[in-house]
Amino acid sequence: MDIKKQIKKATKDDRTVIGSKETLKNIEEMEKVIVASGVPEEVLKNVEEGLDSETELVRFEGSNKKLGSMCGKPFNVATVGIKKKQRIV
Repeated sequence: MDIKKQIKKATKDDRTVIGSKETLKNIEEMEKVIVASGVPEEVLKNVEEGLDSETELVRFEGSNKKLGSMCGKPFNVATVGIKKKQRIV
């Protein structure tokens, strides 16, 4: 599944976290973190350090503006986190 479809589906399921600060704050809950090509090195380093072995890091080849557009936002987005699906017990 391509990135745009993944973001759209996760948004519909209310599982997206937009922005580097929010993504980092909720990093333990993520199954995937998408990082735009123009993200500052410090942010990328912080994201990489926070990831566990089960969380996928996807480097989006487009700009922050394009990633924001894919999320349906009228502003630049450096990172998008997709939360893990909740398991019903």
